This record gives sequence, structure tokens and C-alpha cells, in this order.
Amino acid sequence: MRILHLIATGQRRGAEVFASDLIAALDAPDLDQRVAVLHGDPPWAVRFDAPVTALGAGRGPLHPGAVLALRRLLRGWRPHLVTAHGGEPLKY
Repeated sequence: MRILHLIATGQRRGAEVFASDLIAALDAPDLDQRVAVLHGDPPWAVRFDAPVTALGAGRGPLHPGAVLALRRLLRGWRPHLVTAHGGEPLKY
């Protein structure tokens, strides 16, 4: 099973820390997890035990470049489940 965790930033904030903890708790051989970050670039303040993709969203509600980057990630990797951690990622 493939799970994509969508988060707003890589900063040490509630949703990002929860995503990091959830990834660690769900660690299993038959589970493949990835993280997509809307804003910011590495290095991340929170450690994720999964590959991380920066989507490069700008400021504002829905950044077209980030929407396209997320769409490419979804089409290429084809996750079974997408989890949005927080209100802003839920919009995407």
C-alpha cells in the first residue's frame, strides 16, 4: 500500500510533527510512504522517515505550480491514500 502525506511546511509545527510521528508508527514492510511539502525547501526542521518532495507553492491560497507538481506526483507514484495534514494541504 502507498500513502502520500501532504503537509504545508517542513517546519516544526503541529501537523508536520504529527505526520512525522504517523509515518514512524506506520512503518511496515508492505507499506510505502512519501511526503509532499507545499512550502519551503530542505533542510526540514522535522525528520521524516520517508522520501520528501518539495512542491514549491508560493504564498496564497492555491498556487498553480504546486497544484501541477502535486498532480505529477500523484500520476507518477499512484498512492492508494492521500492524507492532508492541516487545513491548507486539504485545499490542495
